[in-house]
Amino acid sequence: MADQNVWYRIPPTPRVILPAVAAAFTVGGLFFHLVRNKKIFGGSIPRTLTPEWEDATDLKMHAWPREASEHPVAINPIRRENFYVRTDNRYEEHEIRRSIGKKAEKL
Repeated sequence: MADQNVWYRIPPTPRVILPAVAAAFTVGGLFFHLVRNKKIFGGSIPRTLTPEWEDATDLKMHAWPREASEHPVAINPIRRENFYVRTDNRYEEHEIRRSIGKKAEKL
Protein backbone atom coordinates (compact mmCIF):
# COMPACT_ATOMS: atom_id res chain seq x y z
CA MET A 1 0.00 0.00 0.00
CA ALA A 2 1.39 3.36 -1.03
CA ASP A 3 1.76 6.08 1.53
CA GLN A 4 -0.81 8.83 0.94
CA ASN A 5 1.43 11.56 2.36
CA VAL A 6 3.53 13.04 -0.46
CA TRP A 7 5.23 15.67 1.70
CA TYR A 8 7.95 13.28 2.82
CA ARG A 9 9.20 13.03 -0.79
CA ILE A 10 9.59 16.80 -1.25
CA PRO A 11 12.93 18.27 -0.15
CA PRO A 12 12.72 20.37 3.02
CA THR A 13 13.33 23.73 1.32
CA PRO A 14 10.08 23.94 -0.74
CA ARG A 15 8.20 22.17 2.05
CA VAL A 16 9.06 25.07 4.36
CA ILE A 17 9.10 27.97 1.88
CA LEU A 18 5.79 27.39 0.05
CA PRO A 19 3.56 27.46 3.16
CA ALA A 20 5.48 30.49 4.46
CA VAL A 21 4.97 32.38 1.19
CA ALA A 22 1.27 31.44 1.15
CA ALA A 23 0.90 32.63 4.75
CA ALA A 24 2.70 35.91 3.96
CA PHE A 25 0.38 36.58 0.99
CA THR A 26 -2.66 35.79 3.13
CA VAL A 27 -1.59 38.13 5.93
CA GLY A 28 -0.67 40.85 3.43
CA GLY A 29 -3.99 40.54 1.59
CA LEU A 30 -5.95 40.63 4.83
CA PHE A 31 -4.06 43.70 6.06
CA PHE A 32 -4.54 45.44 2.69
CA HIS A 33 -8.28 44.76 2.82
CA LEU A 34 -8.57 46.06 6.38
CA VAL A 35 -6.63 49.25 5.65
CA ARG A 36 -8.05 49.98 2.20
CA ASN A 37 -11.68 48.92 2.49
CA LYS A 38 -12.52 48.78 6.19
CA LYS A 39 -10.53 51.95 7.05
CA ILE A 40 -9.13 50.59 10.34
CA PHE A 41 -6.86 53.64 10.66
CA GLY A 42 -9.71 56.07 9.96
CA GLY A 43 -10.32 58.21 6.95
CA SER A 44 -13.00 58.15 4.32
CA ILE A 45 -13.37 57.62 0.61
CA PRO A 46 -12.75 60.87 -1.31
CA ARG A 47 -15.83 62.39 -2.89
CA THR A 48 -14.01 62.36 -6.23
CA LEU A 49 -14.24 58.56 -6.41
CA THR A 50 -17.91 58.41 -7.35
CA PRO A 51 -19.46 57.44 -10.69
CA GLU A 52 -20.99 60.93 -11.03
CA TRP A 53 -17.59 62.57 -10.62
CA GLU A 54 -16.04 60.17 -13.14
CA ASP A 55 -18.78 60.93 -15.69
CA ALA A 56 -18.36 64.69 -15.21
CA THR A 57 -14.59 64.39 -15.63
CA ASP A 58 -15.05 62.32 -18.78
CA LEU A 59 -17.44 64.91 -20.24
CA LYS A 60 -14.98 67.69 -19.41
CA MET A 61 -12.13 65.79 -21.07
CA HIS A 62 -14.10 65.38 -24.29
CA ALA A 63 -15.28 69.01 -24.32
CA TRP A 64 -11.75 70.41 -24.57
CA PRO A 65 -10.72 71.66 -27.99
CA ARG A 66 -8.25 69.39 -29.73
CA GLU A 67 -5.07 70.74 -31.27
CA ALA A 68 -2.63 69.55 -33.95
CA SER A 69 -5.20 67.79 -36.13
CA GLU A 70 -7.90 68.88 -38.51
CA HIS A 71 -9.83 65.71 -37.70
CA PRO A 72 -11.40 64.80 -34.38
CA VAL A 73 -9.26 62.53 -32.26
CA ALA A 74 -10.59 59.67 -30.14
CA ILE A 75 -9.35 60.34 -26.63
CA ASN A 76 -8.38 57.16 -24.80
CA PRO A 77 -9.93 54.83 -27.39
CA ILE A 78 -8.91 51.64 -25.61
CA ARG A 79 -10.87 52.51 -22.47
CA ARG A 80 -13.87 53.94 -24.27
CA GLU A 81 -14.21 51.35 -27.04
CA ASN A 82 -17.13 53.22 -28.56
CA PHE A 83 -15.96 54.44 -31.93
CA TYR A 84 -15.56 53.21 -35.48
CA VAL A 85 -12.65 54.48 -37.56
CA ARG A 86 -13.76 55.21 -41.10
CA THR A 87 -11.61 55.19 -44.23
CA ASP A 88 -11.25 59.00 -44.24
CA ASN A 89 -9.54 58.89 -40.80
CA ARG A 90 -12.58 60.21 -38.99
CA TYR A 91 -14.37 58.30 -36.30
CA GLU A 92 -17.99 57.77 -35.41
CA GLU A 93 -19.16 57.02 -31.91
CA HIS A 94 -21.71 54.33 -31.24
CA GLU A 95 -23.58 53.03 -28.23
CA ILE A 96 -21.69 50.82 -25.86
CA ARG A 97 -23.46 47.59 -25.04
CA ARG A 98 -22.13 44.99 -22.67
CA SER A 99 -23.71 41.60 -22.57
CA ILE A 100 -24.46 40.43 -19.08
CA GLY A 101 -25.76 36.90 -19.19
CA LYS A 102 -28.38 36.88 -21.92
CA LYS A 103 -29.33 40.58 -21.66
CA ALA A 104 -27.43 43.48 -23.17
CA GLU A 105 -27.05 46.49 -20.93
CA LYS A 106 -26.83 49.96 -22.45
CA LEU A 107 -24.12 52.05 -20.80
